[in-house]
Amino acid sequence: MAEIRPMGTNALLIDYSSSANPLAKVLRAHSAAAEIEGLVDRVPAAQTLLLRFRGPARRYLSAVETALQGNNTQRHTVDKRKTVTIPVHYDGADLESLAQSLGMSPQALIDWHCERPWTAAFGGFAPGFYYMVRGSGQGWPEPLDIPRLATPRTRVPKGSVGLAGQFAGVYPIDSPGGWQLLGHTDVEMWDLNRLNPALLEPGAEVQFEATSTASAA
Repeated sequence: MAEIRPMGTNALLIDYSSSANPLAKVLRAHSAAAEIEGLVDRVPAAQTLLLRFRGPARRYLSAVETALQGNNTQRHTVDKRKTVTIPVHYDGADLESLAQSLGMSPQALIDWHCERPWTAAFGGFAPGFYYMVRGSGQGWPEPLDIPRLATPRTRVPKGSVGLAGQFAGVYPIDSPGGWQLLGHTDVEMWDLNRLNPALLEPGAEVQFEATSTASAA
């Protein structure tokens, strides 16, 4: 059950923190709220969705409640026009050790990472960084529990592709980090020369693809 509360004058926060599988409900709510008249912005997070309106939020409460009806059973839908392919060189420092800990070969881990699309769930940490969950539509997000490194690296290079917890992510800048690194991409996740600097947006489908030069034994 969602709790809806005001955030300032023109925004409402939909909180699923007390619900089972809150992230799935957040992304379904993100889709359901898209057509609310007067909506200015939607900001999803791991357990909440912030909706910002042109005018006082109290005017839109009824429309929000109507849009969210049935959100517990509604399927999340992905806009295929937002599908982004990210080519990856699978040469990451943690590829072999992570594969071994999961009881598979490095190539099997690569295949697993590429075989199904991921959904860009919400942004955070740095401009252009998105937390991605595996799968889309029915039966998602797929439950994962990839451990972070016991000791984070002081520098993770820009473009690094990693896993942590239930998420995949691509580092848009050089940064410290504790994610398990599978490889790297040359794709710019954040580019101020683009009309929309961020490559991804919430709800976008992401397909990782092994480059011809990226292979593992």
